[in-house]
Amino acid sequence: MDTTRPEIALRIDQVSGTIQVQHLAATRLDLGIVRSPLPTLDPALATLTLARERMMIAVAETSTRRDAGPLPLAAFAEHPFIQYIEQPSGGLRRLTAEACAAAGFAPRTVQTVPQIATMLCLVGTGIGVAMVPETMARFVVPGVAYRPLRERIVTDLILIYRRSDTAPALRATLRLARRLVDKSSLSI
Repeated sequence: MDTTRPEIALRIDQVSGTIQVQHLAATRLDLGIVRSPLPTLDPALATLTLARERMMIAVAETSTRRDAGPLPLAAFAEHPFIQYIEQPSGGLRRLTAEACAAAGFAPRTVQTVPQIATMLCLVGTGIGVAMVPETMARFVVPGVAYRPLRERIVTDLILIYRRSDTAPALRATLRLARRLVDKSSLSI
């Protein structure tokens, strides 16, 4: 519990962007954090982009040279993919599928998982490759190497909330988030 703001109860839960939007509309959630692409939003909801980051490819360490530069996504056309679970909004699974289609292939999905941590563990075992946000490279997972892609494929981390919510705690959170957003990271 935060002793500087005892009136705020923080509950962290990991649910899809679609469910977060539903919970916001039903006032069961005050704010959510989702990755783009976003589900369809009710006009009563607002967004604040917190960060933008490039997607990378996670591969088994034994399958790549560390000194090579960015690789084209098409170089992975014959590799099995570990993919995100299907979301009604599309989410990172849709982003991956669209990026692969633009590179001239459809990813051959061998596993689908709900969490990136599980995805990376499977990559480390050599089961397949996965497209992940670049911040995931901070996670040291045995057997996993992260490679930049030549293509500019990005995802945004987005805060969503009800426009009409005037709760002081929410408004204070939004003010703080706006001050902390690194505008330079949004110009990738």
